[in-house]
Formats: sequence, structure tokens, C-alpha cells
Amino acid sequence: MWSYQREKLKIMHRTRAGADFPSKYQLICICSFIANLFLICGCGESKQEMRQIETVKTTRITPLTSKEDGNFYFPRFLANDAKIIFTSANKRGIWCYDRADKKITQLNSLSGAGQEPVINQDGSKVYFKADSIGADRRKRSYLYEQDLHSGRLRSLLAEPVRHLVHIKLIDDRYLAFFDQDQLRAIDLSTYQFQPAQYMAGPVWTLYRNKIICYSDGEKSVLDPFPAANLIWFENVSSGDEFLVYVVGRGLYKLNRKGEILADLGHLRAPRWSVINNLIAYMQDTDDGMKITGSDIYAATPDGKLKFNLTNTPDKIEMYPAWSDDGSMIVYHTDDGQIFTLSLDIQ
Repeated sequence: MWSYQREKLKIMHRTRAGADFPSKYQLICICSFIANLFLICGCGESKQEMRQIETVKTTRITPLTSKEDGNFYFPRFLANDAKIIFTSANKRGIWCYDRADKKITQLNSLSGAGQEPVINQDGSKVYFKADSIGADRRKRSYLYEQDLHSGRLRSLLAEPVRHLVHIKLIDDRYLAFFDQDQLRAIDLSTYQFQPAQYMAGPVWTLYRNKIICYSDGEKSVLDPFPAANLIWFENVSSGDEFLVYVVGRGLYKLNRKGEILADLGHLRAPRWSVINNLIAYMQDTDDGMKITGSDIYAATPDGKLKFNLTNTPDKIEMYPAWSDDGSMIVYHTDDGQIFTLSLDIQ
């Protein structure tokens, strides 16, 4: 501190004496250093952006469940990859596989609970929808919180809603979901509803073949494929780009303005890993009545490189999902067994 004050007095003395060249020289050096620093950083980013993936190989395939455990489907990594959750036929009930103790626990057997459950970061609570059929024979959905340790269920809605989709945890504080095309959010500290403008966006969903986005409380509607049937939607965490599957046409990558960036072909059930910038998907065949074959693939986001990760003619592998760190994929087979595959990405 004292040395700093002495240097400051010296510079002030030189400036008062009319000798201001040293201070200008210092400023020029500082500016030059900063410019070079930005140039170096920019070059580094460019190199990173230009890095191309050359190979994606499967190093190990690991079964998580057996036929004795039951038939399970639609697995997903959650809770920072510590847990894998999945459901049974018709998405009834939720089961949880703990990767630490390698045990399977049944959480509930509610109808529709396996559609899109989410777990908080510490792996203590799961949030999910469950379906009910009303007197008018129409399906409606409830929203639940379940404690993974005690199993206790808590209903989060006073009344069921007609079309509940896209459940998302935001900062482990807000539970957001779409009620038809309207974004709703519950503050999990008070269990009270909060206005949509509390949600920092973007938050996306599909509704009636249109893409709905909420960003900082503002709603926008994209209709990039008029009169087409959209059945799959996947967006990256930044919300700048997303994938949408158009029936009869295939998978497209779009930006948040709805502009088409790439036509990727018939990549089914795609999942995008932000970490390694790859799309996992299933490449299936059918006889017009049922699926006769399917392998798990990975593709670069431009669709130019595609890698068969399972290549097992005797097995039908379906519906892949990435681990958060991008090193593994989990999937189910047509006979209801859950597997993970570990990757070597170069």
C-alpha cells in the first residue's frame, strides 16, 4: 500500500512538471497488452469452435437391469449423473437406479409418472406429472413432489390441468411447466405460484405443432413448418438452437428465430449433448407394423458424420439419453432392459 502511494506521488510530480510522457507510455503499453490478450483469447475460441470431431467409439456397454428386475423404459441421467430414473410400460410409475450402490428403488406406480420426471441437484426430490381420467373421460394431469428418502408425496396443484408438459427445475428454486401454451412456475420455498416474468428464459415447448418460447416473461410463437406435424422437440441449455422432428420430413436444427440451420434427415428420438456437441439418436427400421431393428447412433450437429454406437443386429436399442458430462449414453431395449454405453470421443 505504501509503495503504491509513493509511485502515485512520483507520477503526480512528473505530470505537474510537464513530463507526462511516462504516464502516456504506460497507458499505451497497457492498451497494447489488453489488445493482445483479447487477440489471443479470440484465437483460442476460434480454434475451439473449429475443432472437428473425427471419431466416436463405444468402449463399454453395461447392463443396469435384468429380466428378473422387470421391464423398464425411457431412462434418463439425473442429479449430476448420480442417478438414472426410468419407467415401466405405458410410462406408469418411476424407478430409480443409484449408481453409487447399484440398487433399484421403485418410487411410485402412478399413471403417467414416467413421462418427464426431474430430480433436484442433490438427488433428494423428484418432480413429475401423473394422469387421471375425469368424469368426461378426458385425461388431466396432476403435479407432484416426492421425497426420495421417505417416499412422501406432495401434490402441487389444487386442480388438475388439461395439458401439462415440459417440467423444468430452474436453479432448484422454481418448478416451471407448461399448462397448454402458458408457462407457470411454483416457488419451491413457499409452494406458491409466481408470474412467468420471474423465469429467466428462454423456456421452450411444443404446442399444437407450434414452438412456444418464454424469455424474461415475454411469449413468442414460432411456426417454421406450417400445417406440418411436429412430434419431437429438443433444445440446448442456452436456448439459442434446438432440434425439431417433422413427420414425413425428418429432423431439423433451427435457431431461436425459427430459421432452419440444417436438415439432418431421419434421426429419431434425438438428444443433444452440449458438452461434446453431438446428437444421440436411434436409427430404426420397421415392417409397417412394428420396429424390426434399431441401433443407437451419434451425429455431429451438421449431420455430416454419423457413428453407430451399438451395431447389434440381434438387439433393438431405443431412446438414448446423455449423461450430463457427455461421457455416457443410457437407453432401453425393446424387451425392457436398461443399458449404458461409455464413449471415447476424439
